[in-house]
Amino acid sequence: MHDPKDLDDYLAGLGISDADDDTSSPNLLSAPAAAPGALVPQPDFGVPGKVQPGFPSGAQDPQTVLEHFLRGVARRFDPGLTVRVTRDGDHLEGEISGENVGRLIGREGHVIEALDTLAYAAVAKHVQGSEHLRVRVDVGGYRSRHFQMLQQIASRVAETVASSGEHHTFQPMNPADRRVIHMTLKDNPHVVTQSVGEGSGRRLVVKPAPAP
Repeated sequence: MHDPKDLDDYLAGLGISDADDDTSSPNLLSAPAAAPGALVPQPDFGVPGKVQPGFPSGAQDPQTVLEHFLRGVARRFDPGLTVRVTRDGDHLEGEISGENVGRLIGREGHVIEALDTLAYAAVAKHVQGSEHLRVRVDVGGYRSRHFQMLQQIASRVAETVASSGEHHTFQPMNPADRRVIHMTLKDNPHVVTQSVGEGSGRRLVVKPAPAP
C-alpha cells in the first residue's frame, strides 16, 4: 500500500496541482491547521472547468469529481475503504468508511477539515459554476457524531441561558461547528446566537432573546 508522507502526493496524483503551476500565484483557499507533523498543501487551484491529469476526460459533474477525488485519497490509505457521495440541492456530501479510517480523521478531526478544503478545491477546479456548492466530507461517521454532540450541547446551553438570563460564550471553534449551533438554535424563541471576534479566535455567543 502506498503511504505518502503528506497530502502533496494526493494533489499530484489527482490533478489538483499541476507540475507547471506558478508557485508565486496567491492561494485561493488555505487549508485548516492539520495535526502536528502533517503537511497540508496550499496549491494554486487554476481555472475552474480545466480537466487535469488524474480526472476522467470531460468530468464536469460535481458528484463524479468529488467521488473520484475521495476514492483516490482513500485508495492511498487503504484500498479496502469505501466511498459514497450524495447530493441534495447545492449540498455535496462524501463519506469514507471502513475499518482503518483513524488516520483520515486525525486529532480532533483536523485531517477531515483539510479534506473538506481539498475536496472543495477539486470540485471548484473541475466544475464550472460550482461556487454555490457546499462540500462536506465525513470519515467513519465522525463528523455526524460530532455534530450530534454539538446539537445536544447547544440545546443544554440554550436552556441554561434562558433560565439564568446570562450570556454563554463558547470557546473558539471552526465555521462548520458554529453553523451547527446557529442552525440548532435559530428557531428557539428563548435565545439568540451571535458570532464575535476574528479569524481563529472567532467565538459564538448565546444570549437571552429580547423581550417582545
